Order: sequence, then structure tokens, then C-alpha cells
Amino acid sequence: MKLPEKFFVLNWTKYLKKFLVLLGSIMLILVVNIILGVSLVRFNVFPNIKSFWVTTSMTTFTHQYLAKIVATDSEIEKILSENRVEDNNQVVDKSLISIKDDQVSLGGKLVATPIEDKVELVDFSTKEYKAHMFIVTNPRRIKLAVSKTLGKSGTKLNTLIKESNGIGGVNAGGFGDSGGHGNGGIPTGLVIKDGKVVWKDDKVNSYNIIGFDRDSVLILGNYTIDQMMKLGIQDGISFGPNLIVNGEPTKIVGDGGWGINPRTAIGQKPDGTILLLIIDGRQVSSVGATIREVQNIMLSYGAINAANLDGGASTVIYYNNKLINKPCSSYGERPLPNAWIITAPSQ
Repeated sequence: MKLPEKFFVLNWTKYLKKFLVLLGSIMLILVVNIILGVSLVRFNVFPNIKSFWVTTSMTTFTHQYLAKIVATDSEIEKILSENRVEDNNQVVDKSLISIKDDQVSLGGKLVATPIEDKVELVDFSTKEYKAHMFIVTNPRRIKLAVSKTLGKSGTKLNTLIKESNGIGGVNAGGFGDSGGHGNGGIPTGLVIKDGKVVWKDDKVNSYNIIGFDRDSVLILGNYTIDQMMKLGIQDGISFGPNLIVNGEPTKIVGDGGWGINPRTAIGQKPDGTILLLIIDGRQVSSVGATIREVQNIMLSYGAINAANLDGGASTVIYYNNKLINKPCSSYGERPLPNAWIITAPSQ
């Protein structure tokens, strides 16, 4: 017996209505739970979650409004004061760094000596994050690459690496990022390339420098441009905070006030070896790390000096033309004003 067409129409409509009711119920439950969760956080039922929410939001350029969902302005100010990095502006002691020379004097003559020249990429992870670290034994191979269109737009990392005859690298300094759509063209603070200032913020007189001098020693600290020139800074950018200076960890109060985010950092060991660290974040498989966790990683790998670099959606690492990490930006890998590059070995 053939059923009338009206029967099928009525049954299809019936099941559609049931599906829509079920979907609406699920959505309502989700909304209620979200409102309840936010309310519980806002009213300090979960103070630790509230603290991490605020510090994580306030360290971004584009999502600071999220902090105000769970906290008032006065609460945000209080939370940030209770979670901070206390930089004591300690000066790097170069005598603690001993870098091997390519040549030594033997009987009044310069004699070539073998120097360890190895690049290793180490991958490691915890329940909270996935990380990658370059270990570069020869610090002379670390150079700053700068976008050729600085002031207008940035350049993606692998292009910067190729332009610098490099084999790998990570992002370095920050840049203006209004609305999360910054194109990497306007660096924050100062940029020094080959001993010359190629970009500076004229509104300030001193800058927190992360750079290398003529001896390939990583220099950290707050200096004027004149002081940096006297120190012989060859390549450098502005960012921070400093994490370790002369083997002493910078004091971190609470979680450091930087929340849980993707991270990039640089460090140097007493023998001159350079550490370039990145940690993925804002993803289900890797939520990110606190500034304290970055400090602890650098200490565990033997860094005597270390500093935090630009992170968040800018965190990126390449090696041998391959993207190693998973940048969290919804727009994909971001253009950068500059990057720390590992140059190819000398022939």
C-alpha cells in the first residue's frame, strides 16, 4: 500500500520540531552554565581562576575586555599588583660568560682551534603545553633579521630566515597590534641592527634591551641609546620581562601577571650557548605557560641570563623551511617586524 505524500511531510515536520526542541534545550543549558560559571568566578568562588583569567586577558592587546567580564576595574588593578615580575634592573656581568674563540694565540701566532658548532631542536611537553627549544652552541650564529618594509608592514618568519641565509629562527620583538589586526610593521620600543638604530619610540628615553654585543654576549637591562652604543650592542630589540640575570632568577610574585599564554623566550648559558624557546598556547592540546614556568624551563636548561620575548599569536618557530609549532592566530602565521635567526654554518 502506498502511503500518501502528506504522511511523509507530516512525519518530517514532526521530527524536525523534535530536533529543534532538543537543540534549543542544549543551547539553553550551555548558556545557563556559562552564565553560572562566569557569575561564580566574578563573585570570587574560584579566586585562582579569576586571577588567571584577568592576568591572561590583560597581557593581550585585543582581549583585555574579557577581564572586565569577571572583575571590576579596582579588582583588576588589585590582581595585577598581586601578580607581577619585580625587575631589579641588574646589569649583566660579562665575566660570567666564557665563549670559546675561533682562534687562540700560540707562541705569538693565531692558531685556529676547533669550536663546537651544533644546532639542536628539542621538543618536550607537559599536560598543559607543548614546547620546542633551539640549543645553539655557537652564539655568533644568532643574528637579528629585520623586515625590509619596517614602518609599513612586517615579514613572515621563514622569509626573514631565507633573507638572512639562515636555517631556523623564532619571533623576537613586539609590534603595534590595534584590534588584533597589526601587520607587524610598527615595532614597539627599539630595534638595533648591525650596531645601528633602525627603529625607536621617541616617546621614551630608555629601553629594556634584549640584544647581543660585539662578543656575542646576551645583554639585558634598561639603557639609553648612548649607553647601548657604548656597550657595543650589535643586534637588539625591546621587550621583557627579564627572567634570569647573572644566574639569579628575577623575583616573580603570584603568577607574574602575564597569565597563561603562548610564549617565546631567549637565554644564554655560561659557555655562550643560546637557548631559543617557544611554547604553544590557546589551544586544546596546548593551553600555554605562565611566566614562572618559562623561567623554570630556562633555569633547568642552564641559562645564566634569559628574557621573555613577544608571545601570544606571534609565537612561531621554523627550522629547515618547516613550521615547527602551531601558531594560535585565527589568521595563521603573522608577519613580524624582526626575528632571532640562526645563520647557516660558515663555509
